[in-house]
Amino acid sequence: MKHSALLLPIFITVLLIAHATSAIVPSARASDCTKGECITIAAAASLKPALEDIRKDYEAARPSGAITFVYGSSTKLRTQIESGAPFEMFFSADVKLVDQLVAGGQAATGAAQPFATGRIVLWLPNKRNKPKTAADLPADLKYLLEPGIQRIAIANPVLAPYGMAAQQALQAAGVWDAVKSKIVFGQDIGQAAQFVASGNAQVGIIALSLAETPQFKEKGHFFVIPSQLHQPLNHGFIITKKGAPNSLAKDFQDWILSGKAKSRLLEHGLEPTSDRTAKTEQNVSERL
Repeated sequence: MKHSALLLPIFITVLLIAHATSAIVPSARASDCTKGECITIAAAASLKPALEDIRKDYEAARPSGAITFVYGSSTKLRTQIESGAPFEMFFSADVKLVDQLVAGGQAATGAAQPFATGRIVLWLPNKRNKPKTAADLPADLKYLLEPGIQRIAIANPVLAPYGMAAQQALQAAGVWDAVKSKIVFGQDIGQAAQFVASGNAQVGIIALSLAETPQFKEKGHFFVIPSQLHQPLNHGFIITKKGAPNSLAKDFQDWILSGKAKSRLLEHGLEPTSDRTAKTEQNVSERL
């Protein structure tokens, strides 16, 4: 795809903003780490709300284990792991990126573990001094053709699976060519969400998992974009080769696949993936 060629001036501007205002910041927990009692996990920005709650549950049940998350775009994190970044696990918004690490010998096991499916939404800030109502929600993505909308935030499709899904949805809805000059790209879905929450964009296509957080619920409203407009956002994870000897990584893997962790995923707008549905979704993805 020729994203940078389409919008080079805007794309460069947004990348400069991203460099100045956004960094991959660990989710830190003060703890004395001893061998086998702490892990650092690379994770897609869209997963932060769910994974933070899951981490709190896990550490409450396993006080001796300390987990640090580093959030960013799935593609960038995959590249960092390929370059030797010291992560024991990797949680991606696109299971295909995890498969690439498996194929490259960067995983402790022979297959990626699907664990959830995400959704994208069109998020709008609340109108000033006016409570939100059902009538405020647009009927479909053709709402973005309104002349008053000049900036639309999405994640960079080249770097972030949620950005790719956003572009696919805009193309399927027949509005991409008309709105592409209005798009501002975040380097990941978290930054795209901040663009629209801060008013730097008037609307945004963001992850449902972020739209469901208190910060975004208080500031705006959204409608869920039909899933048939884009390839499934199948999320997957691995224990990396570095994490293979770490018992905490294996224990956290088991926790993620447990019923309690699945309930947390549901709370945050993510659909837990069973082994059976994972195969079905993979087949759908390959057909699109």
